[in-house]
Amino acid sequence: MRHLLQAVNRPADCGHCDPATGPCRACDPLARRRVDLSLEAQDSETVRRFEQTLARAEEAVELRRLFGSPDYFVRVAVADLTAYEAFLSRRVMTIPRIKNVTTHFTMKTVKPAF
Repeated sequence: MRHLLQAVNRPADCGHCDPATGPCRACDPLARRRVDLSLEAQDSETVRRFEQTLARAEEAVELRRLFGSPDYFVRVAVADLTAYEAFLSRRVMTIPRIKNVTTHFTMKTVKPAF
């Protein structure tokens, strides 16, 4: 089963990776950042605006609304910390009613997923 998952999830299957240049930002584990976001309110306009804005952001390669806390999980693919800071400043922090942003950077991979 593990070999099947590796074959299905290898970067070349995404359709954007180039064997000559390596994995794309969405597939490269070193380029991905996990961000937890919470909103000040859950009214329909706040939720709609937040989801539409982040769904259009090229850097946001995955966006999930969660039960409980935080309200959202976003996987962000950027080249480096400077690009990540620009994403936060220009995309995320301009959305009204953001309550909290928590970023997770991997210190060490103890057991990889695949």
